[in-house]
Amino acid sequence: MRAKPIVSKLNALKDRVSLFEEQYPRSSSIGGAGVARAEKQIPWICQTLDQAAEALRSGRDPFGNPIIPGQVISGLKQLTAYVRDSSYGTLMEMVYPGIDKPLQESMDDLEKVIQMMELG
Repeated sequence: MRAKPIVSKLNALKDRVSLFEEQYPRSSSIGGAGVARAEKQIPWICQTLDQAAEALRSGRDPFGNPIIPGQVISGLKQLTAYVRDSSYGTLMEMVYPGIDKPLQESMDDLEKVIQMMELG
């Protein structure tokens, strides 16, 4: 696997997603537990992408255990499935109006990276 180009793509994607909270400010008209959950999502996506890049670089998971590319691929596929879930998109769109489309486009890009990883 060409880890370096993939790591670069994961880092670029993480950088792009990290700007979404600024680009799509939180709606002031909504509150409650859903908001608290939604506020954790962008940092979580970024952390997941960062951990995947580090795992590919180092061959270790966040706990220092050996990890293989297939495990990283599996985790990234889980991330895309979670973000693509309609209830996730609805929640994020309510809290951050306009964010669903860029999130979905980011997952499209992540799927392209996953395909590169699978092809080796």
